[in-house]
This record gives sequence, structure tokens and C-alpha cells, in this order.
Amino acid sequence: MNNKILLIDDDESLLFGYKVEMELEGFVVHTATSIQEAEECLQESKYIAVITDLNLSGKDTQEGLLIISFAKKHQPLSTIMLITGTSDDEIEQRALETGAHIYLEKPVEAKKIAGLIRQRSIDDREGKTPH
Repeated sequence: MNNKILLIDDDESLLFGYKVEMELEGFVVHTATSIQEAEECLQESKYIAVITDLNLSGKDTQEGLLIISFAKKHQPLSTIMLITGTSDDEIEQRALETGAHIYLEKPVEAKKIAGLIRQRSIDDREGKTPH
């Protein structure tokens, strides 16, 4: 089973913390801090999940939505999550319309993220989730 995930966030300390925690949960973790790095990773490897922050290069830049769209095109079988510090119903709706399967607000524990990835993977195998 593929257990690789891609984590994308411009906050390197947060990214490192999630990487360590997700590795403890049994995942192989690749990281990116920019849209360019994320796109390179998405073209080079297959991931069970792609998890991105909303804003990568400043406040209200919303590159995460572009990453979601790119991931949906290049990794259609991956679980795509947007994790953000922004509580906004409009952003949540746009993320889901763009291709995200899950929208979470920070702070969120790695165990919760891992559980959602595992559950979606089980649901996919059982044919319970649409792509």
C-alpha cells in the first residue's frame, strides 16, 4: 500500500512538526514550502494524500486552492486536504469545489489527519467515496 503523503506549508517549524508526527503514524512524508515545490513533488511521486495550507507566500494569497486544483488533476486518487488558520465558509466551499475532500481549521492534531487519511483509504477500497 502507498503510504506517502505530501505536506505543504510555508511555516517550516509547523511543517517539521507535522512531518515528525505523521512519520510516527507510519507515513512516508514529503514536504514542500511553495507552490513550485509542491507541483514538482506532485509530478514526481504518487501520494495517498496531499495536505496543503491555504496561504503560502503571505496573508490572503490562497495558493492552496491552486495546489488543490493541480493535485486533483495529477493525483486524482489522492485524498486532498486543506488545513488553514482561516475560518471562512466561502473558502471552505471554494476548496471543496476545487477538489479538496477535507477542510480543517488549525490547530489540528496529526493523529486526526492520519485517521482521516486511513478512513478515506478504507472507504476508497470499499467503493464508498466518489473521486
